[in-house]
Amino acid sequence: MTNKLFLLLVVVGFCLSADAACDPVRLNSCQTEFQTLTGIDLRLNWREVRRRVEDSYGGANDTNFRKVCRGFSEFGMCMRENYYQCMNVPYLVQNVSDTLQDAYQTLAIYLQQHFVCGAGFNVFLKNEACFLNIWSTMRQRLDFCREDYDQLVINNLGNQNGAFCFFGNQMRDCFENVFNTGCQGSIDALWWICEYSRVDVITQFPFCSTAGNRCTLPIVGGGIGK
Repeated sequence: MTNKLFLLLVVVGFCLSADAACDPVRLNSCQTEFQTLTGIDLRLNWREVRRRVEDSYGGANDTNFRKVCRGFSEFGMCMRENYYQCMNVPYLVQNVSDTLQDAYQTLAIYLQQHFVCGAGFNVFLKNEACFLNIWSTMRQRLDFCREDYDQLVINNLGNQNGAFCFFGNQMRDCFENVFNTGCQGSIDALWWICEYSRVDVITQFPFCSTAGNRCTLPIVGGGIGK
């Protein structure tokens, strides 16, 4: 399945009826096919799924990265109309996740793959050497960036004045500093990690996706998408 068709499923999914129900049998079957291809069980806790997916971004070559992208593409084709009937926060809260926050974390993984395996795919390959090295040797720094953001969000949930977009900017800057060093200031590499972090943030806080919060000029030290 091509990346264009994968992205088409994303658009179509938003147009599906809110009353449509997820087919758990199909979901399980598609998850099994994904596991057979990639070795990753999507039924695991989101932390483990994220760890294994991001493991594919590192290594000696791009073989695992390509394999995981192919897996998500085939997963989307396998799910078809069930994709957004199953991959949404209400369904995840009721059937998969322990908490609402877990549901957002799970959904963010899938939405980030729409970017990674779509608009971000060629950028990854163009910067393959530094990307593979960063995800292999600087993973602890990247994990710290995300964990710090996650904790700030958890600590401020329910706070009307919670500065969630600001927290997202901090995570994005933290990521960008790592990529700026690892890819020697490559503009498209900085755009890639900006968009990767932005998708994570707007999954839970869509109001952070505004004209002033886009990744068009990825410069270290700016806000998300300055």
